[in-house]
Amino acid sequence: KRQDDERTEAQTSLLRGIDRLSRTVTQMLQLARLEQAPEAPTLVSVDLKEIVAAEVADLAPGALAKNQELGLDAPDGSCVLQGRGDALAVMSRNLLDNAIRYTPQGGRIDVSIQDDGPHWLLVIEDNGPGIPEALRQRVWERFFRPPGLDEPGSGLGLSIVRQVLDLHRGKASLARGAEGRGLRVEIRLPRA
Repeated sequence: KRQDDERTEAQTSLLRGIDRLSRTVTQMLQLARLEQAPEAPTLVSVDLKEIVAAEVADLAPGALAKNQELGLDAPDGSCVLQGRGDALAVMSRNLLDNAIRYTPQGGRIDVSIQDDGPHWLLVIEDNGPGIPEALRQRVWERFFRPPGLDEPGSGLGLSIVRQVLDLHRGKASLARGAEGRGLRVEIRLPRA
């Protein structure tokens, strides 16, 4: 019985390690592709709402497994901008994945897209632990992870988001979430 438990624990640990390695390799490849993008990449009309909604739907099972509320509030109609749909999907996935992973069991993640004059404003707000203000600029650096995090990760997700924003002339800001808890990520992307 004890050997079976030890074997099961070793297999579980091995699978977690493989999953972490696979995720890190995927993120490194994404970052390399974004860095190889030409100075003036070909941008086409894309619908930010469609892209974000697809990523929310794809990642919803992970939120459900943690009994989290995950919702999207977006304007009626399209949210069109000039961009690369694949890169915007990677950006959305990284932001949503972070929110799901770092928000505790039973937490809440609110995603919204708003008309912000010349920009579309994508907001992802959670009631997780947040990021201390003193570290908010450092989290955009490659391989940087705030101390004390229990969730595994490589520290590449937000540097990938930064590359996508550079490609689209977008801007990001981090702040405390609602009621002084969690994290509020604001992404501004120029409208078409």
